[in-house]
Amino acid sequence: MIKKKLNGKTALITGSTRKGIGATTALTLAHYGANIILNYGTGSKGEAASKRAAALEKIIKKFNKNVLTIAADVTQEKDVQKLFSSGFKKFGSVDILVNNAGGTWIPQDFAQIKTSHFKQATRPEIEGTFFCIREALPLMRKKRWGRIINICLDLKTMELSLGETPDHILDKYPYDFALAKYTKQHLTELISPLEFKYGITCNNILPGIIEEMSNEEALEIIQGKREQSFFFNPLDVAETIAYLCSEEARSITNSNLNIPGNLYKRI
Repeated sequence: MIKKKLNGKTALITGSTRKGIGATTALTLAHYGANIILNYGTGSKGEAASKRAAALEKIIKKFNKNVLTIAADVTQEKDVQKLFSSGFKKFGSVDILVNNAGGTWIPQDFAQIKTSHFKQATRPEIEGTFFCIREALPLMRKKRWGRIINICLDLKTMELSLGETPDHILDKYPYDFALAKYTKQHLTELISPLEFKYGITCNNILPGIIEEMSNEEALEIIQGKREQSFFFNPLDVAETIAYLCSEEARSITNSNLNIPGNLYKRI
């Protein structure tokens, strides 16, 4: 790894205090020298969520002291404004935005989808992404530099995994979750051409079947204390995000980077 290539940059990763893509991205960008704004509160609140966030912040501070944790529900406009204003007050900028906070995946018959779940699945992906990008753009335009990365979904891989049994008839599907991810992906396509002149790139990451790993395990791999496993994991996604944040990727925008993960290794 090329250390400290993101020195001086501030990265905000929504939904980043559990194990998975968000937390591993925070660990990876911190390893590269970025100031980190951790976020929770969209799906998980309360004491347990606060303890998870504090534990991850403690891990990051072992090698990068520049980390701030903010509880904010990205579906709430005022919470997002607080999230960005607190980050700006601490670090003076928000240069990198990773829209990772999302809804819940429940495969079900379309006619059985409850309105409450539809809102829970779609609002973090659509409204949350909208609110965060709207706050980020003025800061990035002023500096004429920015990276926006939306975590979406490799729908083709998902469909293959759901229908991997021969002659399988797909009668249940996470319709609302998939709709939200597709809308989020399309938002990138809409805004990226006009923001490129400000030095802002906007890209989508489309993960497929990604193995889980603990934050401690991710850190050991990042620090070279453990070998990567045969199967793809959140660190593979995080390293792709780190590349998109770098100067080497300044010409890449309006792109969909598919990371199908482990389905093809299992068939």
